Amino acid sequence: MKTRNFLSLILLSVVALTFTACQKDEVPPPSQVQNMKDLQVSPDFKWETARDIELNFSSSMPSASTLAKITVYDGNPADNGQIIASGAVGNGLNFTTLLKIPTRIAEIYAEYKDANGMVQLVNIPISGNKVNYTFTAALKYGNLKSSLVVEPDCSTDCDQTISGSGSYTIDGGKTFCITDNFNGSISFESWDGGGTLKICGTASIPQLIVSGGNCKVIVTGSGSLTSTTLILENGGILEAYSNTLVNVGTLNLNTNNAKVMSYSNNFNINSNFAPNGLVENSGTMNVSGNYTNNGNGLINIGTLNIANNLESNKNINNSGKIEVDGNITFNSGEVVTNTCQIITHGNLTINGSTFTNNNAYIKVDHDFTLNSTSNLVLQDQSLLSIGQNFTANKGNTIGEGTLNSIKVAGNSVFNSNTTVSGAIEFADYDGTVTTSHTVFVNGATLVSWENITNYIPIGPCNPEGIGNPPITDTDGDGVPDEMDEYPTDPTRAFNTYYPNENTWGSLAFEDLWPSTGDYDFNDLVTYYHFTIVTNAQNKVVDIISKFHVKAIGAGFQNGFGFQIDGLTPNMVASVTGTHLENNYITLASNGLEANQEKAVVIAWDNAENVIHRVGGSMFNTVHNEQTGTADTVVVTLQLAQAQEVSVVGTPPFNPFLIRQMDRGHEIHLVDHFPTSLMYNTLLGTYEDASNSGEGKYFRTANNLPWGIDIPYSFDWMLEKEDILNGYNYFDDWAQSSGTEYTDWYLPNPGYRNEDVLY
Repeated sequence: MKTRNFLSLILLSVVALTFTACQKDEVPPPSQVQNMKDLQVSPDFKWETARDIELNFSSSMPSASTLAKITVYDGNPADNGQIIASGAVGNGLNFTTLLKIPTRIAEIYAEYKDANGMVQLVNIPISGNKVNYTFTAALKYGNLKSSLVVEPDCSTDCDQTISGSGSYTIDGGKTFCITDNFNGSISFESWDGGGTLKICGTASIPQLIVSGGNCKVIVTGSGSLTSTTLILENGGILEAYSNTLVNVGTLNLNTNNAKVMSYSNNFNINSNFAPNGLVENSGTMNVSGNYTNNGNGLINIGTLNIANNLESNKNINNSGKIEVDGNITFNSGEVVTNTCQIITHGNLTINGSTFTNNNAYIKVDHDFTLNSTSNLVLQDQSLLSIGQNFTANKGNTIGEGTLNSIKVAGNSVFNSNTTVSGAIEFADYDGTVTTSHTVFVNGATLVSWENITNYIPIGPCNPEGIGNPPITDTDGDGVPDEMDEYPTDPTRAFNTYYPNENTWGSLAFEDLWPSTGDYDFNDLVTYYHFTIVTNAQNKVVDIISKFHVKAIGAGFQNGFGFQIDGLTPNMVASVTGTHLENNYITLASNGLEANQEKAVVIAWDNAENVIHRVGGSMFNTVHNEQTGTADTVVVTLQLAQAQEVSVVGTPPFNPFLIRQMDRGHEIHLVDHFPTSLMYNTLLGTYEDASNSGEGKYFRTANNLPWGIDIPYSFDWMLEKEDILNGYNYFDDWAQSSGTEYTDWYLPNPGYRNEDVLY
């Protein structure tokens, strides 16, 4: 009887009754199956905890003289995501590969890195069994809604729903929701508590005045707002979320406590815009006239397009893109901080403000002018690119951190003892400037375009870059040393891992086939780790496998090996690292097992040769016995010629147990076909229901297996304990054909009964 089924179910029921109202993601109680042999399993279920996916990465990035590297992670690398694959793109080469990933993983992360210094990290949802992705020189900004921001809707928190063409007053602190079409009038009574207008439909309101500290308009992702005149004042707020359309003729922020917060990718102001409040843009905002930045300033994370001029009298903090068709003027006493991209197709003039750029890009199509007590600060590989003239009348140009660049296509003039100081390479087209004093001090240098030494790579914010990258490719395989796992070996470049770079997988067998056993799956438990070595053309060169026996809950002396179904023996140059001491395995000259149609590796012929017992009849399956240790068996298979990953297949390939050192008595995973040396006469005998004509192998009549593969370091069962006793959702996973509880083997709360695990 499962120890979980009585007391555990009672406790879970009590917890469910107590917390149903406040915990929506609680783990439901496990199902009621008592024994493996009682499972109802589909004949199509292959007991797989992982799946193969085809990856195809390409790039339209600016070409470098070497290949770029793609690194694939099983999660966000900033949150402990691990490397699972790597390969090359560029020069007409795609990174196309076959990869096995645990079925619990719903998305992967892929990083592009090239010799130009371009680095991009993207997350890619996995739907189906194919992934196609092209890396482009897309900027890092856009709709950058924080994951902490909850998108509002009209399914909750609506006190009244309005539609049609009537007149409504928002009052009493209530929320009024437009869920359909509305073209009437709206007013706010701020003295009676104000309220919220939430737009989930289409709203056309000619004039809308949002005045008061509790007065707010929210345009949700399913809504749109059109207004001839929209006024925010006295604390009034407009919030626009992703995928909304906002069209405003005139938008006024009349007081400094008024605010616009937009994640919309289509927010349009069809006139001049001179806000006296705060504007926070995380989407795409388009201004058809001039933008005069007043009040509490501008915070731009997304894209801000201005059709005429930008004049700033208050602070600007830009980590997205600001593009201005006319001129930009930064006026006295204010701070402008740029960590991404500012572009003007006219002139840029700084009148007494501090303009700080960190790893940023500034593009000025015409003239750049520094006036008054201004400070132009460039930090950590910032680039100021000027299409015509640079004029410093007063103020300071300062470089900090990693070397920065100023690139001038026209004339450069320095007046009134102005200087360029610190970590700046000033690249004037012909290498000359007009001045009557010393300009370049404290390490700053002047060069012509021909003699540029600084290198700033093209990046998500910098589409231009400057200089040429220092590239070292020692082995000449086209992969720069810094991206090459084997920088001195022209035949090897990248590693792909399974389950990932740092995680062991597990194989767990029952060894009584063709009879069934106790389904504790501990007759042999071995951890495994595979490294697939590929060359610069993404073809397989080596397969490095590691095995570490963790448990033997049986009296048999069993061998272990794996067959690579896609390889024939002549495709393998050598196999090294196997442990064969009992003289019943015959090897070919290349180290594979002889007389096999496919490439077969025997890692050990007797597990006793790779473990170290400390007493007892069982090995690490009984609690009152001491824990034994084992050697790590490292087997290296080198191919005769590099092969496509699609030919080789994916780890752990076709692993099998050799029962009691009887070479023909193999035990494989479900529907993995036997080797050439298998006793085929055993198929279909006793409780085995193999049917080679249907491609069915090593499964019982009710579709139970003799081995399972887990892409994780599996905690195995104590001796004679049915696996259902230890893993509460193993049966849910099996009976759903692997669609539910795909992570059943993880140590999640409520998933396991630790008392019956070793």
